[in-house]
Amino acid sequence: MPAELRAPVHLVVGEESLLVERALEGILASELKEATPESVQTLRGDEVGWAGVLDAARTRSLFAPRRAVVVRGADALAVDEGEGPAPKARKRGKAAAGLREQLERYLDDPNPDVVLVLLAPKADRRLSTWKLLAARGREHLCGRPKGRELRDFVAPGLPRDAPALEAA
Repeated sequence: MPAELRAPVHLVVGEESLLVERALEGILASELKEATPESVQTLRGDEVGWAGVLDAARTRSLFAPRRAVVVRGADALAVDEGEGPAPKARKRGKAAAGLREQLERYLDDPNPDVVLVLLAPKADRRLSTWKLLAARGREHLCGRPKGRELRDFVAPGLPRDAPALEAA
């Protein structure tokens, strides 16, 4: 297994869905030898809070030796389940500090049988949780390709000095 992919948390950030899905497939193929339905648990960020995600990541599987917890729409995760998107500032500060402590504890001693994969179209890098996750996890950027990246994306085998295709 490549050492550069081995991490307790993978952040897949970007709006290009094809690249996001390819990154997810690569992570699952590298981290899990075989991705079976019982080895991948998928959660939605707008339906679960960070507490639920961390509980799922701490849980061991009875059916698979290694498993993945994939959170789609992780940018919509609330600090606590049942908490609305805009709590009062004082509560939000205390809850965010508690969440950071929980994340640090998990990242200090992650479940070795679980890989946590967070998919988000955009990550708010001002938030301490995203800063911590980016520093301690593996980040995969899946933005829209531009310029030469776009050319390589569309025609991967085309030599770089080949003439540009023109419309007829």
